[in-house]
Amino acid sequence: MIRALTLGFLAVAISGCGPADAPDTGSQRGQSFLRCAEPLDDGREETFSLPPLVIQRSGYDVAIREIKRSLVVLGLLAGISQPIKATLENLDFFLEQFKGAGVQAILVAGGVGTLSTEVVPILDRLATAPVPILLVPGASENFDVFRRAIRQKRKTSPQLLDMTRVRRVRIGNHTIVSLPGYYRPYYLTAGERGCAYDIDDIEKTASLFEKGRINVVLSPTPPRGQGERAVDRSRVGVNIGCPDLPHMLKASGVRFGLFGYAVESGGHATLDDGETAVAPGVWRDGLFVQAGASEAVPITLVGQGRSVGMAQIVELSGARARYRTILAQAGKH
Repeated sequence: MIRALTLGFLAVAISGCGPADAPDTGSQRGQSFLRCAEPLDDGREETFSLPPLVIQRSGYDVAIREIKRSLVVLGLLAGISQPIKATLENLDFFLEQFKGAGVQAILVAGGVGTLSTEVVPILDRLATAPVPILLVPGASENFDVFRRAIRQKRKTSPQLLDMTRVRRVRIGNHTIVSLPGYYRPYYLTAGERGCAYDIDDIEKTASLFEKGRINVVLSPTPPRGQGERAVDRSRVGVNIGCPDLPHMLKASGVRFGLFGYAVESGGHATLDDGETAVAPGVWRDGLFVQAGASEAVPITLVGQGRSVGMAQIVELSGARARYRTILAQAGKH
């Protein structure tokens, strides 16, 4: 188990949604939803320590400081969903692997459950990791439960960052920008209390990318790709990603993205063209990665057999990136 967290926490606990950061509602095809991808600045300031890292927040911006090397190492999870014993054991295994790889932050691209009884145990397990944990809600989350659970847990585990409040994280020479929610609100598990976005939110998210830095988008929703190796390929043989994302990313010059939702394509990666497959361990100057599902429920993968849980390690060095997949094995950890 990862060592106990050492903190110098200097901030008060974050309160509930106030007028400055309460989400608007939207409607698509008659389905109401919460728009959670607007970059709303709640004006909050905080600083805390996760030795050797120092985390400073100002509104929707966070800086992870005291990175001592140029290589940025990220752990990527998604599709945790059901906190059964085997899934929590998967998380323990993945967190140990992340620790061994020197991960400086853990990114969760959706899938932390719908009900409080699902979300809270998952957050408890994730909070054993002494690094920043960036959580983005996707198609399964109830927005109210998600925010409330993180707010409560942050009183003792401030490294849990709600990426609907925090939208931009600077780490090394890279900037991670979140795009929370799923683009088809009629698929939201929580219905009108689910989190989605529209084209206006995509355009506002594009304004968060920074010139002169290497930008990385983190979203539960993958961009619409092409072919069976794309990060949005479904088990029925179609690409299900957001059709508006590729244009936005290309226009913004963003060549790196970490995604969830299409868990049956877990471990797939392409160049930023959304089509050309990239093998694990190969440095490339553009990389889209599908996290896959971390839960222990067996999933039939697109062209790759079956998974009982997976995670990804993504390394960023300047304008290049590579990844590798960690597979859980039932009964082996």
